[in-house]
Amino acid sequence: MTKTWGLDSFPLLAMIHTMLKTSSDSEPVTQLTRTESDIDIVSHLKSIKKPIARWMIRQLMGLASTAAGRREVTKDASLRMVHQLRLGYLWLAHLMNRDARLPAPELLWFCTHHEIGLLLRGPNPQLLHKISRRQRSWQQWDRLQFPEVMTGLPVPVQLSSHPLVSSEEQVQGTLVCPGSVRGRACVLLNCSDSASLQAGDILITHSTDVGWTPLFPLLAGVVTELGGLISHGAVVAREYGLPCVVGATNATLIFKTGDEVYLDGKSGLVQKVSSIAKQKQKS
Repeated sequence: MTKTWGLDSFPLLAMIHTMLKTSSDSEPVTQLTRTESDIDIVSHLKSIKKPIARWMIRQLMGLASTAAGRREVTKDASLRMVHQLRLGYLWLAHLMNRDARLPAPELLWFCTHHEIGLLLRGPNPQLLHKISRRQRSWQQWDRLQFPEVMTGLPVPVQLSSHPLVSSEEQVQGTLVCPGSVRGRACVLLNCSDSASLQAGDILITHSTDVGWTPLFPLLAGVVTELGGLISHGAVVAREYGLPCVVGATNATLIFKTGDEVYLDGKSGLVQKVSSIAKQKQKS
């Protein structure tokens, strides 16, 4: 039921408006990320000693870059195919609504294929009530958070169950893309709440998926509470060259939108700038 930019252009226009608005009147973000060539990157590797191994890695890096481009081509093709299926289901939903099979076209997204078949065969008030209940519950379900490792039945994490927030106003995570950056924090729990995002922000969130990708060109850094070296946020951040820290537990509770934070590209520490100043005064 995702609304693409072709079906709803408002998110795209809002993003462009944010970029144009902040590009002229905002202060430049202090970013210390440096760009290195393949040769420089390989020369800095400590675990690879043999020259032949370093040469092979340089060759593989070129192939990996080519493969990344081809991956985007196949991703584009799959997205176009899914969109055609989406348009087909939308057409079916409007036909079912016209024939009084569905009270509203958007209810189709909360049906299984089997249930769609049942509705096409004839009126089914009990099933429609069940589907409507799913739609009403979706907003709550979509915001549920789950632990990174689960055993047995999945149990959502309750905010009250989080450990007490550190008074030091900092969080330690795993650095997955190097670079230090200082800027405004933007805490988002859902990508649909991106209206508060400004160009040059450091995104702080629970985790990201493909729906967050259009926001990355606006960012100066990324911090997620979940994830590892190959999680979505880490991979996309590396593609954009953005400093990124994952596994930063309770980051969305420690920081608030508007805080000025510093992401340390060496230690993976994310800290409020005001807290850094206090530590310097004490020392």
